[in-house]
Amino acid sequence: MQFKRLSLLIFLWFGLSLMSIGEPNTSQAAPPQQFLRNPSWSVYNRSQGYHNGYAVDFPTGTSPVVAAGDGVVNRVGTNPRRNCGSGVPFNGTFEREFRIDHQNSYGTGYLHLGSFGINPRTGQEWKAGDQIFAGEVIGKSGNSGCATGNHLHFWVYQENNGINPDTTNLWMPTYPDTGRIENPASNSTVAGLVSIRGWAKVTRTFQTNSYKPASGGAIERVEIWMYLPNYQNFIKLGNAKYGEYRNDLGGNFGWSFTWDTSRITASRYQIQARAVSTTGGISVLEGYESGSVWVNTSGPQHQTKWHMRYNLSNGNADFSFNYGQANDIPIVGDWDGDGKDTPGVVRGNMWYLSNSYGEPYTISFNFGEAGDIPVVGDWDGDGKDTPGLVRGTIWYISNSLNGGWADRSFGFGEAGDIPVVGDWNGDGKDTPGVVRGITWYLSNNLNGGWADISLGFGELGDKFIVGDWDGDGDDTPGVVRGNMWYLSNNLNGGWADLSFMYGDPANYPIVGNWDGDRNSDIGVIP
Repeated sequence: MQFKRLSLLIFLWFGLSLMSIGEPNTSQAAPPQQFLRNPSWSVYNRSQGYHNGYAVDFPTGTSPVVAAGDGVVNRVGTNPRRNCGSGVPFNGTFEREFRIDHQNSYGTGYLHLGSFGINPRTGQEWKAGDQIFAGEVIGKSGNSGCATGNHLHFWVYQENNGINPDTTNLWMPTYPDTGRIENPASNSTVAGLVSIRGWAKVTRTFQTNSYKPASGGAIERVEIWMYLPNYQNFIKLGNAKYGEYRNDLGGNFGWSFTWDTSRITASRYQIQARAVSTTGGISVLEGYESGSVWVNTSGPQHQTKWHMRYNLSNGNADFSFNYGQANDIPIVGDWDGDGKDTPGVVRGNMWYLSNSYGEPYTISFNFGEAGDIPVVGDWDGDGKDTPGLVRGTIWYISNSLNGGWADRSFGFGEAGDIPVVGDWNGDGKDTPGVVRGITWYLSNNLNGGWADISLGFGELGDKFIVGDWDGDGDDTPGVVRGNMWYLSNNLNGGWADLSFMYGDPANYPIVGNWDGDRNSDIGVIP
């Protein structure tokens, strides 16, 4: 056998084998099934040595070997030492073999592997009975068993009868855009940070011994959307992360998106994944119900006891009170303009506000929709805080506590950003900001568009807060990391000016002015 060295690391092969234990019998023509559909097939050197069929050679012993089609794993096992004949040595103590059952009693076999791969859905080594998709890595190439060098022996069979892998009708001429949401399961209940993940396949066409991207068929990104039934419309949550859940091998790539359900009220939501091609075409990936997954969120999941502290330092709470329900979204604001912030909660699309510290609520009204992210600010500079909400990238602002329609709306930020609100320039009016990663983008107006200020502060995983920490009239950033609070007195980013411990790592941090002085105070809800 000859072993040519080529530069590609992902391949496909064709071969008829009569050498391995339990191998197919004799060759026969295959009917037009077209079940094999590896989009990144590249032919390495194929030779007809002692195998009486085709083998595929590799430049190294660690090239990834990928599944040639969708199916169910039939075997992940080893063959014992035997006499190879013709002077061919038996390498190692056993010979690694992998088999996949496909549709209509078809199967594919892969021999001489150096190692077996990991099932990306279980995190464990592949085993018989696992579902597998074209392009997923079944293992690494090697020379285990009867082999004179690093190569793969590949064969196709139906009901144990070997089929010439070069048969054109075995291979799909087009590799379509497909994919699905794999997690979370439909009708499941989720809480906190939820990983939405799945896979997608790139459209490619067969061209000269290789599947290549079709015009406009390459997937550029996967977007995650959430449906709001009352508005009969979807809002974009953000773009999934490419390749972090499953590597891009064989055009079959994985995506994942982290959804923070603690920022929205407990309800039932429809989640949809959309593959966007390089030319802008959109295809909805398969879900459990009409291309989507329905999930029930548990809301913030906190207690109803609020623990408030006047000083920005280590210590215990100065006073505590009960307010709201466990699944409510806590908010604070100066609802009556007396200079002191008091509690409120959002439950679904109902806002319940109190002008004192504890029950009962003083004001209630309807504003927004379940799934919106509530925000609070003094939007018009009259000394009173009023509601706002963020839906995707659109902000809806109200200057009253009457509910109903928004007084103003504008676009700011990107889907998936964390909204923050503050008086960044000390003019007495609150304006929007967003945190993307650890970068803060702040605006000094309610017109939307580009940010006026950007800075880096905090670390990924921090809880982002805003306050007037030094009483100078300007709001500046802060983060809570575990039970450590890190506060900055400027909008330049960098290191914190003040740090201290308060509360427990799982607590929900809140910021407001409890005593009516110039600087912000802190609190936590377990």
